[in-house]
Amino acid sequence: MKVSIIIPVYNAEPYIETCLLSALNQTYQDLEVILVDDCGQDKSMEVARRVIDRHPNGHKVTILKQEQNSGPSAARNTGISAATGMYLYFLDSDDEITVDCLDILVSSCENDDIVIGNLFSDGKENTSCVRKRYTGQENLLNAFFQREIHFYNCNKLLLRDFIVKNNLYYIPGMLHEDLIWTYKSLLCADSVYTIPDNTYKYTLRNNGITNTMSSKKIHDLIVSVDYINENIPPKNRNSYAATFIIDTKYTAKSHASSMFSYKDFKELHFADKGWLVKGVGWACRFKYYFVESPAIFQYSFFKLYHSAKKIARTFSNK
Repeated sequence: MKVSIIIPVYNAEPYIETCLLSALNQTYQDLEVILVDDCGQDKSMEVARRVIDRHPNGHKVTILKQEQNSGPSAARNTGISAATGMYLYFLDSDDEITVDCLDILVSSCENDDIVIGNLFSDGKENTSCVRKRYTGQENLLNAFFQREIHFYNCNKLLLRDFIVKNNLYYIPGMLHEDLIWTYKSLLCADSVYTIPDNTYKYTLRNNGITNTMSSKKIHDLIVSVDYINENIPPKNRNSYAATFIIDTKYTAKSHASSMFSYKDFKELHFADKGWLVKGVGWACRFKYYFVESPAIFQYSFFKLYHSAKKIARTFSNK
């Protein structure tokens, strides 16, 4: 049962060797590694080629080159189209996987569409999957909204036929592609199995796409939340879904206040289907009405909140 590891590569020179070695050193040997060169400006691909030339499993690596820099979503789509494995596995070029990652994920799969493990950083768990099999759309979406199923595209073993049959390709150009892609996948899945094993170590980068909230990413997050809001099956319009959407809206607005001018901030709008406040707790209800309040009130409050946090951190570090 071959696994295709798909790695988009863009300006990852300090990390690509560790990332690629973690893929090539897997105890699970029936695999191929697809590197998608997304036309970076550094020496990532030179480093990758040196690793490939020296490693006994280097022959398992295929290098594909995009015509121009198109972003991680388009790069993953290129990898999906070229993959020959029964399973797909996405790995970011600045992250790494444990040596037994694929062994654990593949051995856990029992005709599941998706198997999901934990992600961690610096030895600490950052997602908290439990060993559980979810079946049926309603249960799957409830688990997603309760964050029992994480929205990251990484550390998910997926049947390639499931992806292709349901046309689960990424939206080119989106930076917040994980959220909407995972949601679409769960809408189509019959069975998802989560396991508590830490199999994926991610890197916190001060200037990385994944770990910074740019204005583009905020806009894409709004698109993703609106898509979810507009495409929730009636049976899943419950407090779990409402809380997830309201919390995400609130977080997006909070981040936006730190980097947007007021003129740009007041142009941020989410779609509202009018059902969200039914059955949610008072704290979540407050957040809902707050993000629907006049923009000047939101902007001023968030500015004061972030200033207070900054002052508190300054004093705590003294």
